[in-house]
Amino acid sequence: MQDKNKNEIYEGDIVKRGNGPKEIGKIEKGYGQFYCIFGNAENNPMPINAESWEWEIIGNIYQNKELIK
Repeated sequence: MQDKNKNEIYEGDIVKRGNGPKEIGKIEKGYGQFYCIFGNAENNPMPINAESWEWEIIGNIYQNKELIK
């Protein structure tokens, strides 16, 4: 899976969802698929294969922890 700038998305990336409300979340992997977790929504992950959303990588959890609160 790639973001809107053609960068590969990996577990631990911090992404912004571009269409609709601009939300920031972190990427996790489970069941062979990547998911985005927004804020404290650990129980409601969103699969990132939804083509109706434009994803953009804005950092990662190792170098940009301040982006996720």
